[in-house]
Amino acid sequence: MNLATPGSVFLHRGEDVFRLVVIALMLLASPAHAIWNKASSDHFIVYGEGPAQAVGTYAEKLETFGSQLAARSGRQTEPGANRLIVFLVTDTS
Repeated sequence: MNLATPGSVFLHRGEDVFRLVVIALMLLASPAHAIWNKASSDHFIVYGEGPAQAVGTYAEKLETFGSQLAARSGRQTEPGANRLIVFLVTDTS
């Protein structure tokens, strides 16, 4: 006959309570849902959590910056070749 000591019974009960708390928190936690918008230009693909218009405007600004940088450096790139992927996220810290 296997008799449990009082300490081991408490330990098992504590583990059970911990497991129940973890399961309850997992069930109550709601996943964060963000709507991602995408804008593409000749040299950039931009994904953003904000409004589609804002993401598109940012892609246009990047394209303008990229073309000015290419003009100053004397290097030209072909449209669509190795487009840079950019993610726009909000700072929640």
